[in-house]
Amino acid sequence: MGPVKSRLLIILMIPAIAAPAFSSGPRERAQENVVNPAPETEASGGLTGGFRKAEKDNPHVIESVRFLKAEMDARGIRVQEVRSSEIQVVSGYKVHLVAEYRKNGTSDVLDALIYLPPRGEPQLLSLTYGAE
Repeated sequence: MGPVKSRLLIILMIPAIAAPAFSSGPRERAQENVVNPAPETEASGGLTGGFRKAEKDNPHVIESVRFLKAEMDARGIRVQEVRSSEIQVVSGYKVHLVAEYRKNGTSDVLDALIYLPPRGEPQLLSLTYGAE
C-alpha cells in the first residue's frame, strides 16, 4: 500500500509544477521566471520592486556618493551635501540621490540615479541639475 500512495502523490504533483509553463496570462508569465525573488533587506524595507528611503550611512549610499563625487569632480562640480537617498533592489542596486552642489560659486541641487551592479563599476543612469 505504501508504494501506491507514493505513485499517486507524484502524479498529483506533476501538473501543479508544470502548469505555469503553459500559462498564457500576463500574471502567470511574469511569475514563471521567478525562481528566487530578491531577499528582503533593510534597503528594500522588506518589499521588492520600489524605492525605499535609505540612511546616509548605508554602504550602498556611501559607495554611490563616492562615485557621484568622482564623476562630478571630473566635470568641475563639487557635490556638497546629500539631502536624501533611496535604494531600489534590482539585479544589484539603484540608488537615487538628491544632493547640493556648487559650480563657479553658485549652489543648486542635483538629482542622480546610480546603478551598482553585482559585479563591475557603478554607472550613472541619469543626472538632472536644478532639480528641487
